[in-house]
Amino acid sequence: SGASSGNRRTSAALAHAPAGTDPPTVPDVGVGLVDPVAAELAAAVAGNRRRAVAIATVPAAVVLVVGFVVGTAVASVVIGVVAGVVLGGAVALVLWRGGRSVVLRALGAVAVDDEDVPGAFTQVEGLCATMGLTVPGLYLVDEDLPGALTLGRGPNDVALVLTTGLVGALDPVALEGVLAHELAHVKRHDIGPATVGAALVLLLGLGGHGAGTVVHRLAGPGREFAADRHGVETTRYPPGLRQALEVMTAAEHVGGLATRRPGQVTRWLFTVVLPDRNGRRPGGDEAVGELDAPQVRMAALDEW
Repeated sequence: SGASSGNRRTSAALAHAPAGTDPPTVPDVGVGLVDPVAAELAAAVAGNRRRAVAIATVPAAVVLVVGFVVGTAVASVVIGVVAGVVLGGAVALVLWRGGRSVVLRALGAVAVDDEDVPGAFTQVEGLCATMGLTVPGLYLVDEDLPGALTLGRGPNDVALVLTTGLVGALDPVALEGVLAHELAHVKRHDIGPATVGAALVLLLGLGGHGAGTVVHRLAGPGREFAADRHGVETTRYPPGLRQALEVMTAAEHVGGLATRRPGQVTRWLFTVVLPDRNGRRPGGDEAVGELDAPQVRMAALDEW
């Protein structure tokens, strides 16, 4: 009966993997048993990798076709093929390898070291050792609202961005909860689609509430909720993250990043969604069915 129960849990976890793909390899936890948590994580990693590649290649394919059509019309089929391949490849390269830099520059993030944020750096080092991750580069954004987000293609290309308002707003326990949450994004590889998606929207010149919604959908709805769960599995103390979310949600909005286009584009990528131009975060009826809304996540942390 134990093996049967384990197989049912494994099947449920693997059901989230995209259709047409091989099931991910996960560690056994006993004869005939598979760890359902590891199965879910492996499925999330595989799915997020595919999502990131798709976000980078689809626009590149569109540019390739346009380049081919224009080049053929102006010169010849050969010129069209060359133009399409060169332009499409350039777009894919910028989005995939340069996406992190695009978003960091837009946010005005500045690289810092352990002397600038000693407490946060020490906690990041300890959490990375626990989670089996390489210590990411740390960046600061001059912003009073407490917030954090992670950017990059994968675990070996990570920038952990903190706002200046976050560093002094949380006690060490709450800060550890936020940092574990952000590193959970790295562990789940969902920083790839989030970064490439944000870079694409920024390069297209889009802004406003709609731009943030697009990035949220490209990054994958429910990613913040999932990172909460994985983060508190690491710290083993849900109240720490719960306290942090409460403080960050209650922070007064007085302008700054949330009113600028980079903040609007990336608002759903922060630990707590940044306010819109009018200082509002998802709440009430808007939170219904939205796993990433702060109220939903805090309610879940109260139960964990």
